[in-house]
Amino acid sequence: TAFPMLARIIFERGLTGTPLGTLALSAGAIGDAGAWCVLALVLANFGGGMAVAVKPIAGGLAYAILILTVGRKLLSRLGRVAERNGGVTLDVLAIVLMLFMLAVWFADYIGIHAVFGGFLLGIAMPRGLFARELRRHLEPFAVVFLLPMFFTFSGLNTRLDVLSGMQMVW
Repeated sequence: TAFPMLARIIFERGLTGTPLGTLALSAGAIGDAGAWCVLALVLANFGGGMAVAVKPIAGGLAYAILILTVGRKLLSRLGRVAERNGGVTLDVLAIVLMLFMLAVWFADYIGIHAVFGGFLLGIAMPRGLFARELRRHLEPFAVVFLLPMFFTFSGLNTRLDVLSGMQMVW
């Protein structure tokens, strides 16, 4: 949860879009992505086979390159549509939500955390009116519903019963 928490802290402190906030978020994303790669390599060494490491590392690199080159060019069309219409229409919002679902599904499928799929999609999105309007439409739902849901899901996957005694805590 380190990366989503960092993003929330940056937002709460009003550092979104500032050089410091951008640097912190980028460093956090790179650090977490690197940690996922190291974890994949460790799992490969403990009997999972090299495919356990190759799929998330190669898939993540391929996704990042694709979304930041071709994806960025295709997404710029949505920005032009928003500029032409004076905002984000429901059709454009639906397309963005479908792309988001596809991005997080693919990230999860290749074995990296789904949040990185959405993060890279967000990096590739056009700025300006499009980003402001998209934020205006999505932020209330994300903060009120999705953020608590993420932590509820994380809590459901946390197993404290594996601690067999106080010596495990210390």
